Amino acid sequence: QRDDGADFLTAIRSPAVRLVYPDMQVDPALSEERDVFEFASAKFPGDRLVRCRNPEVRNRQERKLESLLRDTAMFFDRIKARVASGSLTEAKAIGEAVGSVKNKRGVSKFFLTEWGRGHFDYSLKQEAVDDAMKLFGIFVVRTSLPEIVMGTEESVREYKALGNVEKDFRSMKTEDLRMRPFFHYTDDRIRSHAFIVMLSRYVLWHMKEAWRELTWADPEPELKESRNPALKAQKSDRAKRKEATGMVDDGLKASTFQAILDRLKLSAIVTMSYGRGPDRTERVMRTRPGPFEVRAMRLLDMIKDMH
Repeated sequence: QRDDGADFLTAIRSPAVRLVYPDMQVDPALSEERDVFEFASAKFPGDRLVRCRNPEVRNRQERKLESLLRDTAMFFDRIKARVASGSLTEAKAIGEAVGSVKNKRGVSKFFLTEWGRGHFDYSLKQEAVDDAMKLFGIFVVRTSLPEIVMGTEESVREYKALGNVEKDFRSMKTEDLRMRPFFHYTDDRIRSHAFIVMLSRYVLWHMKEAWRELTWADPEPELKESRNPALKAQKSDRAKRKEATGMVDDGLKASTFQAILDRLKLSAIVTMSYGRGPDRTERVMRTRPGPFEVRAMRLLDMIKDMH
């Protein structure tokens, strides 16, 4: 908790992860068995640390590093062959050739190189490679919130959901609410404006949640609670079927949130007047909504029933 009493939820950067790595290995069996587990470290006293391991990311990073090391060694072998054949003899020219290879792939810290006039040799620093690979696929979530407020796996899910905050602000200012800039000079007006914007965003959130099954969003977000939070979020079977067919469960075409609003804008009540004076008559005409619009309005009515 900060000095001002506010709690936080964040993740620590790679150099700090390396510092707390020994604390993760206090129970090697637990560390190897679970992808998500909580540990403590004297480097961050009083904070809760949650180690997350993603095997898919780890394998991808290992393959990438192995490919870079293999390609770099291949170019070093070419330089070595040129030196052996006598086509590359000057120490300066050899150094420039070696430097161009190192700078191109960014893996120079994993190789030990030495050269001189008519000589070049290199070797792989296997300890450095192993040290780098042990952190592949690992990130650490840090929070001051007690476990009774936010559990271990919930902390990871909530951290990953922080990206939605930026999406919400973009939604307010551009694509959905389109709130133009306002300039206020008193505290009351500033607070009132912030309240109206946040209230509008709250209403918008309810609408998007209600229309999940009509849009391209996953209609079963609750399934995420039962999945491994360290891994990449997996879509439900209904969401995959929607993407494959372009249709929702009741046979309607999937749409975007903005497209649904545009379709509902076409709903109107038109009053038409005929004649003048005592012969004047009026006729009220209502647009007839289609199955999609009817479904959308019924889903909005469900929000009212929930509250």
